[in-house]
Amino acid sequence: MEKEQKIFCDFYRSIGSSNTQYLMVVSSYCFQGMEESRSENQGRGSSREQILRLEIFLNHCMRGGADHQLEFANLTQVQGYCALDFSILAPRSRIKGRAIITKDSFYVLAMQCHPKHYVEDHFSHFIKSFQILHVSPDS
Repeated sequence: MEKEQKIFCDFYRSIGSSNTQYLMVVSSYCFQGMEESRSENQGRGSSREQILRLEIFLNHCMRGGADHQLEFANLTQVQGYCALDFSILAPRSRIKGRAIITKDSFYVLAMQCHPKHYVEDHFSHFIKSFQILHVSPDS
């Protein structure tokens, strides 16, 4: 009998100046097959499966329109977790963000705006303000 796979998702959105949108998506999941990569590195580092999930996420983002161009996509680590920094440019929109995979969650932080309204300092502040906090079950 196949085990059920569950995903719980929270979506947060804030509008800044010049209609710039700041987005955060937090997905908590329980997938079969992740147990192996979890036991190998306790959810930290980069397993092949985590990298594949980030690639799938990026491919999904690129399907948003035929005029979307990938400016860059770089694998990195954030607090020891596998992450992907990316930037997608379209004629009327720029999406720049970071996706992070932990042992049981997927985080996406992104800023979307018209290309002429993009401010690197605003994006940098937004990304640097994010931190994964570990809460003990006893608290």
